[in-house]
Amino acid sequence: MAGSAMLSEAPHQGSGRGLRGATDTAMNVVAAMGAGLAGPLTHVLGFGGLNAAASFLALPMPFFGLRVFRAH
Repeated sequence: MAGSAMLSEAPHQGSGRGLRGATDTAMNVVAAMGAGLAGPLTHVLGFGGLNAAASFLALPMPFFGLRVFRAH
């Protein structure tokens, strides 16, 4: 939600509504894909495997955030 709020303030007023709609659509599509994949992944890998997959995706984020923070 915070990224969407920042995005709504960034562009000029004329293009803001369409841009917000496009980003909201993209976020909803990605969330739906993740929800659709979670069931089969849980069935195949179990909860431990699903947690490992989520960790694989989430663990690099603090390092990328630190890198961006240091760049500014």
